[in-house]
Amino acid sequence: MADTGNGGTFINGEVHAVEILTALPPGERQRILQYINARNPQMAKNLSQKCYHFNTLSELEEHELKEFATHFHPKILGLALKGAAVDFQKQILSKLDRRYAETAYEALSMQEVNGRATVKRAQERVVEALGKFLNSRSKK
Repeated sequence: MADTGNGGTFINGEVHAVEILTALPPGERQRILQYINARNPQMAKNLSQKCYHFNTLSELEEHELKEFATHFHPKILGLALKGAAVDFQKQILSKLDRRYAETAYEALSMQEVNGRATVKRAQERVVEALGKFLNSRSKK
């Protein structure tokens, strides 16, 4: 909630909806987004884009993560993982096919990455692809 400056409070429904959706288990989140999509596709698209974060990768089952990983080059995932905790890196890489994981790990281990901005861009690309992937799966 944000203060309007005149003693009232402005409630941003979309922000609250995203907070609620991100707190839900993935299956329940998808079910609610499908329900919203049936009535207001644009709202469902906006909410779903804001619901997914880089850490959402850990919620995917092994087969889902493997399927998702086919949508982009492993070096992008490796760069994106560079900004994550080591346990998270291991969790994600261990679910992937060996060759893909090795290529991602090579990118993760590179020293010549141009700082946080590159890592952040890679994470944003992964999150964008993740939203599209999960939305396409929910339509099936």
